[in-house]
Amino acid sequence: MEVFKKAANKILSLFQSTAFNVVVLFLLTISITIISYGRVKPEIPATYPEIIPHLKGEFRFAGDQVSIRVSDTLLSRRMLVFAYDEEGNQFLIAKPIYEKTITITKDDEADFKVFISAGGNIEGHEVLKGEGDSQPQTNFYRLLLDAQEKGYKYGVQECFYPMEQRCADVCPVKDTSLFTFHVFEDGRIGPTIETWRCPRSGICIHYCPQGIIRNVAERIIKEGKGPGADEDGVFEEQR
Repeated sequence: MEVFKKAANKILSLFQSTAFNVVVLFLLTISITIISYGRVKPEIPATYPEIIPHLKGEFRFAGDQVSIRVSDTLLSRRMLVFAYDEEGNQFLIAKPIYEKTITITKDDEADFKVFISAGGNIEGHEVLKGEGDSQPQTNFYRLLLDAQEKGYKYGVQECFYPMEQRCADVCPVKDTSLFTFHVFEDGRIGPTIETWRCPRSGICIHYCPQGIIRNVAERIIKEGKGPGADEDGVFEEQR
């Protein structure tokens, strides 16, 4: 009888120990899951490209020059300034940025003209200045004043279209609807990318001379969230 009693006590002790360990393991697993869930961040492949937010330009018309204060400085420390004419075409001049300021003088001449249709589509462009070019030049300062006085569009443009289009040319996907140059409502021109059709090669990021195409991961690391995420960096489907 004593032998059976000892055996029963051993079995009960073993059962109690195992049950306790199971409970502890279960609670620990639940705790880790809750903590991990609260720290979930969007898993976006590292080479998805996106366009940086548009930089703002504050124009000051004074005397025989126009000063433009920009909200930030780009990788190349250059920016295009644009002004539209009465026909709705865009004229641009490339200018350096010094201490976040661009200066347009009365003798500045436009570098490019972009032909834009009534529907807002790009139809082509023309180089207005070139070495040894004898054709009449277009005074950009006058164009800018006319745009300001008559209510035409004018502003700053980060993208160096039409002089730089390598970012689109090097895309391994030759479907032209994937990577396009678009005329935005405020008049500037810039790239648009259908991100979720992107092959994620990252080549366009490398070839953008202005640095306006960045890796989505850069923003996710900086802000801790991605497109479609809430302020905690959590996607709708993760909630």
